[in-house]
Amino acid sequence: MTQRILLVKFGPIGDVVMATPILEAAARLTPGSQVTWLTTASLAPLIARLRPAPEIITVDDHALWHGNLWQRAQLLINLRRRLAGRRFDLGLFAHANRRMHKMLWGLSVGAWRSFNLAAGLPRRGSRHHDEHVRLLTGADQATPSIAAYPTIELHVPTLALPPHPRVAIVPGGARNPLREDVLRRWPLAHYVALARLLNARGINVILAGGPDDAWTQSAFAGIPVTDTIGKTSIVGALDLFAVCDVVVAHDSGPMHLADLAGVPVIALFGPTSPHEKGPIGKQTRILWGGENLTCRPCYDGVNYADCNRNQCLEEVTPEQVLVAILAVQTNS
Repeated sequence: MTQRILLVKFGPIGDVVMATPILEAAARLTPGSQVTWLTTASLAPLIARLRPAPEIITVDDHALWHGNLWQRAQLLINLRRRLAGRRFDLGLFAHANRRMHKMLWGLSVGAWRSFNLAAGLPRRGSRHHDEHVRLLTGADQATPSIAAYPTIELHVPTLALPPHPRVAIVPGGARNPLREDVLRRWPLAHYVALARLLNARGINVILAGGPDDAWTQSAFAGIPVTDTIGKTSIVGALDLFAVCDVVVAHDSGPMHLADLAGVPVIALFGPTSPHEKGPIGKQTRILWGGENLTCRPCYDGVNYADCNRNQCLEEVTPEQVLVAILAVQTNS
């Protein structure tokens, strides 16, 4: 039966990517369903690349995450004006923040399904991609491998890039609108060492990241790399990753973008669990450091343990990452 579905997923980037299997599942399970995606303006261009394309309604990023009382009130008024007279059969609130859910009370929605950490949703140890699909289906039990990405529209990058083989590395990231998660980052010195190892094998290295990652650039001075940090939009990064042979990234938005682009990803994990947030691509290689640390993983879905040094990620060596890259290249 055709359904009118309201999906609420504001961000950050990685979480939005992990929610995209809802579109594929809705098209497969209830053909003809109409999905309206409520998100932030900055992520609308990414969602617009998805097929089947949802209707997109946006709110202002700053007002949502950092706005004062007046700005948030205006956001709420504008949102309710846009949704006035609309009715949805099903609402999916893919956040566990109950305060944010209150802004949607009173909308004409037949039934709401929401994440709720106190109730164990999303479930610990289960891929969040799958948990988003379960949010759609209302299934009580997790089913392995139920999530798949929708088709994504890709464009040819406008940047001048070196010839293949190309390996993109993302030394920054791990930042969302509310905080900077430094514990999720593979050490910058490890990325530098990896760039040198790749250069020695004749593999071209591309630095990738947003404008906020400019602090990493000086560490690569004197190393032959193609620096694209701050030169691409979110969808521009997606297009860039799609023409690379491998992308190396720790748990971050760019890691998920590369997975959505269909490129092999070497995903580096420490305090977060790859069983929950790992890429779902078939050519993914996951390296999870800190095997003998009793504190791993220390992220509970909201906070990290009090830690001054992410030893778990430090234990993943550049040499191990190089081996994983070469293995992917051999099997491609």
